[in-house]
Amino acid sequence: MKLMDAENLDKIKSILEKRQDTILNLTTQKYLKAQPDETVEIVQDEYPKRAKGKDEIMYIHVTDEDNKLLGIIDVKELLQADDEALLKDIMNKNVITLIKGSSIGEATKMFSRYGFRSLPVVDNDNKIIGVVRHRDLAKLTLHFLE
Repeated sequence: MKLMDAENLDKIKSILEKRQDTILNLTTQKYLKAQPDETVEIVQDEYPKRAKGKDEIMYIHVTDEDNKLLGIIDVKELLQADDEALLKDIMNKNVITLIKGSSIGEATKMFSRYGFRSLPVVDNDNKIIGVVRHRDLAKLTLHFLE
């Protein structure tokens, strides 16, 4: 670091400091949710209405009445599924999540490892708090590199 000019050194320090910030600062509550007993056909038909005004529309987050995350469905899988199928039968139950205390650095590693467009953030009871989009994380990193 001693060999770097002051401007670049400040940028690198800022990036390293931000990597320790909590991921909650980047979450959005504007994501798609559905109940496990809804049919594919109903969710497909209502998709345009449900997606309006949302930040994350590429995944359907399947939750129970208490907002506990049960599974996730990629929109592509939803569109290819049988109309009569229930969401609980087609959802991926092995959901990769971030916990509310996760750092931005941990989130960056998860996105690099799995290649998802977004990751849900849950509390200790697996209740969904929000969603972090890869795009938002990439913009943050790019902003600090400029």
